[in-house]
Amino acid sequence: MTPTALSSTRRALGLTIADAARFAGVERRTWDRWEHGERAIPLPVVALVTLWRDLPGALEYSRANRVADNTEDV
Repeated sequence: MTPTALSSTRRALGLTIADAARFAGVERRTWDRWEHGERAIPLPVVALVTLWRDLPGALEYSRANRVADNTEDV
């Protein structure tokens, strides 16, 4: 997944960068780096975003079970 594809998928899902990062359990800045091509997008994140896009209920599950107060910068 390219940075552009990550960004367009996130927007198509109606998520802000902050929300997507929170639901994925990473720092907002980390997500921003992926979308701007400053860091490679990890395969587990590609899988997660693909699930959000393609599997009904996956995004809602991540939203309901989000990682709170994660301070790790991936």
